[in-house]
Amino acid sequence: MVGLSYLPLHLVGKSSFPVTYRDRKEVLDEAASKTLKHGPQIGGLVTSGEFGPVLSIAVADAVKGKITWARWERGAGGTVAVFHYSVPNEKSNYHVRFCCVANGYNSDGSPDLQVFDERSGYHGEITFNPADGATLRITLEAELRAGELVSRAGILVEYGPVEIGGERYICPQKSVSLLMAHTEVRKGMYSQGSHQGMPKTFLNDVTFEQYRRFGSETRILTGDYVEPPQAKAPHLRQ
Repeated sequence: MVGLSYLPLHLVGKSSFPVTYRDRKEVLDEAASKTLKHGPQIGGLVTSGEFGPVLSIAVADAVKGKITWARWERGAGGTVAVFHYSVPNEKSNYHVRFCCVANGYNSDGSPDLQVFDERSGYHGEITFNPADGATLRITLEAELRAGELVSRAGILVEYGPVEIGGERYICPQKSVSLLMAHTEVRKGMYSQGSHQGMPKTFLNDVTFEQYRRFGSETRILTGDYVEPPQAKAPHLRQ
């Protein structure tokens, strides 16, 4: 007999670390990677893809799915355009991932933990600035079957102007991810299908700040280059 008690949404942990965006990929700082692998860890939902993959996958899939006009909306900088999109499972490149699932036992008796990974159809909204075409917000909600190990998953990413190296760019400023999984009660052997009972809700509230551009400047001089003479200070007569 297993007793389950309800707990409201509450803070589990908080972390902060630098992320580098290089060659259209998110790269964790080396020190942060070691901390996540060997240091204190916060179990639960891990969010990634806000710097490009989420938006590029949704836009590419939406073209093959269905895009419809939704509404005009008042934004911080004026009126923005909102479009609704939907992508069926067979045309989707979006995967819902959740760690970890006990899928049998190892030879030493410990559970064999694996990452839940399932392709899913999805729908959501994309918000544009009609003045310059910049993406300001995207939402994505997976279409999962009720009663599965993961029964709900979605993400919202908000974009805004950021000054980096004296230039203005549109970058992620905030994201909220939500996932609902059945992790409490198991019947019979360990497997993805045996996870039942009350679902647990995982939520990540992420803020992106302190943007910096990593680079260098090079000055190339030819062999016949001559330094210009420096101006001499004028003499004062008394």
